[in-house]
Amino acid sequence: MKNSLVVHTPTTLRSHSQHMSKPTLHNRGALAFTVLCLSFATVSCGDKGDPLPGGYFIFIASGSEMFLNEPKYGGSIPQLGTDLEEIGNHNEFIFGRSGADRGATPGYFLLNTKSELIKTGLAEKDWLAELTSARIPTPPKLVDPGSKSPRRQ
Repeated sequence: MKNSLVVHTPTTLRSHSQHMSKPTLHNRGALAFTVLCLSFATVSCGDKGDPLPGGYFIFIASGSEMFLNEPKYGGSIPQLGTDLEEIGNHNEFIFGRSGADRGATPGYFLLNTKSELIKTGLAEKDWLAELTSARIPTPPKLVDPGSKSPRRQ
């Protein structure tokens, strides 16, 4: 087979670039579809909020086991167990809701990362009162613990 060499003159280059710059209905549709997919991807990721304060992090052991770990020893906080359902933070506070997995106290919790004081097993009404006294805006923003940062596996 022969290799053929194509030589473009300024005239052929101009006509080629003019042809390429004309948006077709197909190109517009593909662009609109891409923008739509990106907007859904952004929305589905949700707002994760600020990273957890004080060196605390989420440890994901499995899809159903998520721990809130403290920075000093890197271990989990036993009162919260492995069943973190929702989590959020504001300034030095970490708050959320945990289930009753592995002997944990189910209900809402509030952790002051500066004093390391934790209140667990709170009913929603009591928890909201605690948040208000800590000057945390209510209703608080809670997210899935698996999407909160920092996290480790």
